[in-house]
Amino acid sequence: MAVSDPPGSRAPLAGGSRVDGAPGRASRSAGSLRLARRRLAIGGQQVTIAVGGRGVPLVLASGLLPTDRLHVQTLSRLASAGFRVVAADVAGSGAAGEGRGLDEYSRLLGRVLDELGICRAILAGHSLGGRLVTELAAGRPELAIALLLVDASVGAPWDELVRLMAVAPLSIGVLGGMLLADTLSTVPLARDVEQALKLSRLAAPVVLGHLGAPWRLLGPGLSALYAPASAPLLDRVRRAGIPVTVVHGDCDLVVPLATARDAARRTAGELVVVHGGTHSWLLQDPETLPAIVRELLAGRLGAACARAVLDAGLDPVAASGPEVEAAFLAEGALVRLLAPPEPPRPVAARRARPPHYRWSRTGATEPA
Repeated sequence: MAVSDPPGSRAPLAGGSRVDGAPGRASRSAGSLRLARRRLAIGGQQVTIAVGGRGVPLVLASGLLPTDRLHVQTLSRLASAGFRVVAADVAGSGAAGEGRGLDEYSRLLGRVLDELGICRAILAGHSLGGRLVTELAAGRPELAIALLLVDASVGAPWDELVRLMAVAPLSIGVLGGMLLADTLSTVPLARDVEQALKLSRLAAPVVLGHLGAPWRLLGPGLSALYAPASAPLLDRVRRAGIPVTVVHGDCDLVVPLATARDAARRTAGELVVVHGGTHSWLLQDPETLPAIVRELLAGRLGAACARAVLDAGLDPVAASGPEVEAAFLAEGALVRLLAPPEPPRPVAARRARPPHYRWSRTGATEPA
């Protein structure tokens, strides 16, 4: 395994300040923590990751679009909430470029965690990334402290949609058009010009990269369309006793809200509905998901973290931040070396912005 810095990655992705090591205990006046982008060479595949923060590991898998670039504002705010954030772009690795399926991507994600020395983590994923972390958790439940699925392409309704596209190929174009419309409608041109400009700067290299190599999307796209059903994976996650939270926009045109309801029901998980959220609502507002996570830390997600700390032989109340983090990392873990150093003194706090979206929560339900 080799590590390199992607072009332009030596500069931090966001401004930084100090943060406590326990989730949800970041300083009220802290700015967003910095993240560093690195490229890992694992088994002949190139995987780009973004790493930052300290605390309980939170691994976020991207979908077709690279999370480490487009969602950097959200990632830096999650790091400020007291997590060791790792965003992995396994879908852009080319792992399925030779016709291999989504299971290859999930195995690659598992190898990334192994190489980084992450023994346990909150596994999170958006869209296709949600399918990848579900498959990883179903196959290796010992890795998952909890599962956080954000507008994830999992659930029986999604499986039915995939079967429809398999017998009616023209519907793939319809879905692609819906994804394009969803993405364009997400850009806050009128509501928040400042955020629209930031998003445009972040998206420019991504768009240019895909225009120069459009085949990079073909492999993961086809793998998603011809993947086995996801519902059995959710059933396995529930049998493994992994706490699950499903976060989904109620205006998602690509992955219907019914899929989220089914995923929450199958896993006896909690459902968080983001009102007015499209499939790509994370791009419009980087404040909402961190605010949701902070709220979840007062409930089942926080209980899952405390239980994992207790399982590691530590007192969840008395343990220090470094002790908590060390409980989930292997000795000499590479991930410690890849994160940017904390600044010697706090920087000026960024202007606090309330979340744009509102959300509602439905408690865990038992499958029928």
